[in-house]
Amino acid sequence: MIGGCMLNTRKRRLFTRSVCIMMVMAMLFYPGFMLSSTPVSAASTTSIISTIKNVGTQGITSDSLGNVYYVKTSEGSKIYKLSTDGVESEFASLGSTTYQLVTDANDNIYAAANSGLKKIDPQGTITSISGPTNVTSMALAIDNAGNVYYSDVLTMLKKVDTSGNVTVLASGFNQNMGMAVDSNGNVYVADYTAHVIKKVDTSNNNNVTVIAGTPSSSGYTGNGGQASDAKLKGPHNMIISDGQLYFAEYDNYVVRKIDLATGIIDVVAGNGTSGNTGDGGAADAATLGRVFSLSKDAFGILYIAAENATKMVYTPGTLSGTVLDTNNNPVNGATVAIAGTTSSTTTDAFGSFTLNNVTPGSKKLTVTATGYGNGEATAAVHDGQSVNVGNIVIGAQVSGVTLDKPTLSLEAGGAPVALAATVSPSNADNKSVTWHSSDVNIATVDNNGLVTPVAPGTATITVTTADGGKTATSAVTVTPFVAMPAIVYTDAAVQQITSNTATAGGNIASDGGAMVTERGIVYSKNANPTIVDGKAVAAIGGTGAFSVSLAGLQSGTIYHARAYAVNASGISYGQEVIFATLSSSSSLDTLQLSGITLDQTVSGSVYNYTANVPNSTSGFTVTATVSDPIYGSVSASVYNSANTLVAGPVSLVSGETSKGLPLEAGSNRMELFVIAQDGTSTKYTVTITRATPNDGPGGGGPSVVLPVVSINGKLTLPVGQAGEVRLDNGLVITVPANASSKELGLTIEKVLDAKNLLSNREILASSIYEVLKNFPENFSKSVTLTFVFDPAQLKTGQTAAIFYYDEVKKVWVKVNGSKISGDRIAADVDHFTKFAVLAVDRATGLPVTDSSTEPTKEAQFSDISGHWAEANIKQAVSEGIVKGYTDGSFKPNSTVTRAEFTVMLMNALKAQDEGAELIFTDVASIGVWAKKAVEQAAKSGIVKGFDDNTFRRDAKITRAEMAEMIARAMGLSIEENAETGFADDKDIPAWVKGAVAALKKLNLIEGKGSNQFDSTAPATRAEALTIILKMLEQGNS
Repeated sequence: MIGGCMLNTRKRRLFTRSVCIMMVMAMLFYPGFMLSSTPVSAASTTSIISTIKNVGTQGITSDSLGNVYYVKTSEGSKIYKLSTDGVESEFASLGSTTYQLVTDANDNIYAAANSGLKKIDPQGTITSISGPTNVTSMALAIDNAGNVYYSDVLTMLKKVDTSGNVTVLASGFNQNMGMAVDSNGNVYVADYTAHVIKKVDTSNNNNVTVIAGTPSSSGYTGNGGQASDAKLKGPHNMIISDGQLYFAEYDNYVVRKIDLATGIIDVVAGNGTSGNTGDGGAADAATLGRVFSLSKDAFGILYIAAENATKMVYTPGTLSGTVLDTNNNPVNGATVAIAGTTSSTTTDAFGSFTLNNVTPGSKKLTVTATGYGNGEATAAVHDGQSVNVGNIVIGAQVSGVTLDKPTLSLEAGGAPVALAATVSPSNADNKSVTWHSSDVNIATVDNNGLVTPVAPGTATITVTTADGGKTATSAVTVTPFVAMPAIVYTDAAVQQITSNTATAGGNIASDGGAMVTERGIVYSKNANPTIVDGKAVAAIGGTGAFSVSLAGLQSGTIYHARAYAVNASGISYGQEVIFATLSSSSSLDTLQLSGITLDQTVSGSVYNYTANVPNSTSGFTVTATVSDPIYGSVSASVYNSANTLVAGPVSLVSGETSKGLPLEAGSNRMELFVIAQDGTSTKYTVTITRATPNDGPGGGGPSVVLPVVSINGKLTLPVGQAGEVRLDNGLVITVPANASSKELGLTIEKVLDAKNLLSNREILASSIYEVLKNFPENFSKSVTLTFVFDPAQLKTGQTAAIFYYDEVKKVWVKVNGSKISGDRIAADVDHFTKFAVLAVDRATGLPVTDSSTEPTKEAQFSDISGHWAEANIKQAVSEGIVKGYTDGSFKPNSTVTRAEFTVMLMNALKAQDEGAELIFTDVASIGVWAKKAVEQAAKSGIVKGFDDNTFRRDAKITRAEMAEMIARAMGLSIEENAETGFADDKDIPAWVKGAVAALKKLNLIEGKGSNQFDSTAPATRAEALTIILKMLEQGNS
C-alpha cells in the first residue's frame, strides 16, 4: 500500500488510477507497475511472459503452424525462422534493412524494407510487390482480402490492391510507424512523434480521427480508462486480434491494448522500465527494452520484438484426461508428459491426470506405465484454455511370441507357406513384429510371415516383436523338387475329318509341378500310339486346352490317337480315341445294265460307254459295284434325246439291282454319279440308243415291264401296274402288280406333331408317316413298307418293329413279320394308316416307354408377361421346341440365327433319323448343339447352303429363308412365279416367292405394317416359334 492506495489489487486499476494517481505520481514516475510477482497458478488468468530468443529483433510474425519469423536488429536485412521445435534457421535475405513483417492467410510473409515492399512465399522465394518499388516503409499491414497497406515517406498511408494498383488513403501523418486493419477495412495508424493512434474510416471518405493519446503530448497514463484520455509515448507497430488493438509503445517500454468496442486501454506487458527481467512471471511486471513490433499466432500467443530480447506473452492453459487399459480399467501411477518439455504428472487411482501451466500450442502427450505399452494423444491448447483429451488407452507390454509352425518342410520351387505369430498377452499394446530369414538363398520370408522355398537346404525364420524384442523361430527344411507326371486328357471327338487330314485336341489339366515343354497328339493305325509313331506338336507347351492338325493320313483308314505332354518326369498320355478318315474312292468295279451289252468292259479309268438295244427293250435295271465298300452315295438318272430328265435320280446300293429305269425310242443318256465319303465324285455316262418301231423286228431280249416310281410321296398306278413311292428316303412303299383292281392313288405325309400320338411316351426310332389311298378296300396283295430307322435309339435288350396307329382305340399295334437289315426295317401290310418304327422290348415285344419323361411344367419367364406371343412361347417351351435362358428370361424380341431356327424346326418335327453327312465348308463351326438338327434338315431337303457351300450358322435368319424352310418341311407344292399378294411383291426374291405365296394362302404368314412381307428382315424368336406352331396346327388339320 502506498499512501493508502492498494497497488496490488484489481481494484487499483479501476479506482486508484482515478483517485490516487496524483499521490502515486509524487512517489513514482510511472505508477501502477509495481505488481505482485507471485507465480501464477493453473487457475490464474494472468498473462505470463518468457523469452524465446535472447536477441534483439525489430520485425516479427508467425504462420499457421506456429513457426516464428523475425528480423534481428544486428542483421537487419535477414529474416530468420524459429520452428516449433526450437530450431533457428535463416529463411530469407532481402538485401536491405527490414522493419516490419506480416503474414497472410496463405502463410506468405510481407516485409517492409528500405528497398521496397517484398513478398516471401512459404518456400522462401522473394518477389517485389506489384506497384510500389524502391519505397522505404516503416509500417506495413494486410487485410483479409490480400490488400497491402504501407507508409510512404512516413507521412502517407497507401494501399496496394491485389492487382497492383496503388492509391493514397490518407496523408498528413507526422511519422507513421505502425498500422493495422480491422475486419471492416478501417485502418489504424500509430503516429509516432505525435504520440497518438489514429483511425482512417474507409466507410466515411477515409476520415481520420484520434482514438488514443493526446496529440503532441507524451506520457504514460490512462490504463483502465478511455484510450482517448490516455497519454502515449512513441506508439509503434500494431496488430488487431479478437477485437483488441495491440500496439508497441516504443519509448515507454511497454505493450498496451485498446478494446475497440469499449475504447478501454490497458497494459499487456512491461512495467514502464527499460530492462530484460521478469521471465516466468506476470507480463505486466516485466521490464522490456524498446518495443519495435508485435505478432499473434493462431493459439493466442503474443510475440514481442524488442531491442534487447524477443518475448512471448500467453495465458497458461491446462491439459487433463484419463488413462485406461484395453479392458477400460483405470491405470494408476502412469506418467503423462508433454513431449519436448519437462512438464509431466502421474495419474491417480481413477486414471485421471491434469497438467497445469501449459503453454498454448499443438501438444503431444506421451504416456508410460510399468507393465504397459506406451500411449499418445494430441491436443491444441489455446490461450488460457483448459482442454480434456478424453481417454488414452494403453495396452500391456509384450511378454512373448510364438509361431504356429515350429518346423516347416517345403519343396524347392513349391508353393509358399504362411507362418502365424501370436504375441502375448492378448491385450498387448504393440503387437508389431518383424521377420527374418537366416539364409535367403534357401528360403525367404516377407513382412507378413509368408515363407517361400528357394533351393534345397535349411534356414531359420525368426520373428521379433517391436515391443521388448521377444523372438520365436521356425526351422525350415527345403527338399529338392520332384516333378509329377502331367495329367493329360484327349478330346472325345476328332473334328474336321477329311480323307487325309483331321483335327484332334486335348487338355493338359496339370503340369505335375514342372513346366510342360511339349504337348500334342500322337496317332497310328495301331492301338496305343506313342511319340515314336506319328505326332503333331502344338505350337506352345504349358497347360490348358489345345488342338492340332493331323496331316498325311490315308483315306478310308482307321486311326488311334491320344494326347501327350512332356515335362521333367517324362511323357504322359491321355486316353485313346479312334477315328476313321473319309474314303476318297469314287470309282466302280463293275457296271451291269439288264438286257444291255456295253461297248467295252467297265474299268475305273473309263467313264463313257455306249450301247444299242432294239425297240422292244423299253427299260432296264442297273447293278453298280463301288470299288471301295465305304462310299457316300450312288445315283442314276436317265435323260432322253431332248436332254429332258426321264427318270431319277434313283439312289443305288452298291452290288444291288435297282428298280427299273425307262428308255425312250432314240438316244438315251444314263448318268451315274459315284460320290465318295469325302465328297469326291465321279460321273459315268452310258449312251443307249433304242431302235425306233420302224427299225424292223428286232430281237435282243425280252421287254422289261417297268414299275412306276415316285420320289415325292405321291403315286398314281394304273390297274395292275406295279410301282414304288418314297418320301425323303425315310419310307419306301413297294406295290406289286395286280395288288388292286382299281386305279391306285397313293399319298405319303410326314406327321409333324406327334405328341398326341405318343400318349404312353413310346420311343420313336423313325418319323411317323400317314399313308393314304383313294379307296377304302384292302389290297388283294400285300404291299411292302421299308423304313429307314435310327438304331442308336435302341438300348441293350431292345429291338425295333413297325407299328400302325389304331385311330379308334388310340393305341399303336405291331405289324407282324418286321425284317431288319442294318438301318432298314420292312414289313408287309394290306391297308394304309399311320405307321412308325418304335423301340420294343426284345423279351416282351411290347413298345418301350420313356419313363424319364416328366409332365411338362408351364414355362415361367421374367420378360414375356403381356407379350403378344406369351401363350405361343409357353406352348413351344412345353412341347420342347425351344428353351429359355439361364437367367430366367426368354428374350422374345431377340433375333434368331440359321442354326437356332433349324434346331427349333427339327425339335418341332420330332425328327428321329440320323441325318445326312454335312458337306458344308464351315461344318466345323456349326457346333455340337446344332449339328444333328442341321444334318436331319439337310437330309430332308429343308435346309441348303449358300453358293459358296457354307451354312453360316450365326447369320440372322431372314423372313424369306424362314418361309422357304417351313414350306419345304411341310412338303408344299410350290408354284413358280406365284403372286404373293404382299405390297412389296416385286422385292421378294424369285427363289422364295412360291413358298411365300403358299404359306400366305394357308394363313401361316402375315404382312408387316402396310402389308409388307419384308423378306430381308431378321425374324425374332417370338415370330419364329409362332410360324412353327402354325405349321404344326396346319399339319394336324
